[in-house]
Amino acid sequence: YHVKTSSLKLAISGCSFECYREVQVKNCCPGYWGPDCMECPDRANRPCSSRGVCSDGLGGNGTCSCQVGFAGTACEDCAPGRYGATCSSECTCVHGLCGSGLKGDGRCTCFSGYKGPSCDQELPECAALSCQQNSRCMEEALTGKLVCQCLPGYERLGPQCICEFKHEQKPSALFYN
Repeated sequence: YHVKTSSLKLAISGCSFECYREVQVKNCCPGYWGPDCMECPDRANRPCSSRGVCSDGLGGNGTCSCQVGFAGTACEDCAPGRYGATCSSECTCVHGLCGSGLKGDGRCTCFSGYKGPSCDQELPECAALSCQQNSRCMEEALTGKLVCQCLPGYERLGPQCICEFKHEQKPSALFYN
């Protein structure tokens, strides 16, 4: 065997001993995360519904980074405003609710006072009302008549819709001599 010094290399006959230490390194299998190797959202063999990447391994936190168009804890649904099996179609509703999600068809359900495939056309009756700021043309539940109603969070004060939040005035302190 050989012994190295700072200036020479000596050849010595005989035996030498090698020391080593076995170290067990803990690791998580793919699809598992954290110090306890918990299963990634959905299933370990197809984490994130196969629509994203799981932050796995010992240092991971089990969250899914979803592909474009997908959302949810396990990328199980479409992102807001998207629909279809691949979540690649975008909703076009302007004043309405879209049939979104994996099983959605993208059809618009218009808010009261609007019509058209994208709910972007104001009904002539509503346009004639010229609703004030913070109000919208809506159909009265009982009569079916179109009227200007205040938006949520606003209340009518004369012809205007003002914020419902009222500032309470604290009584001033009285001092006696």
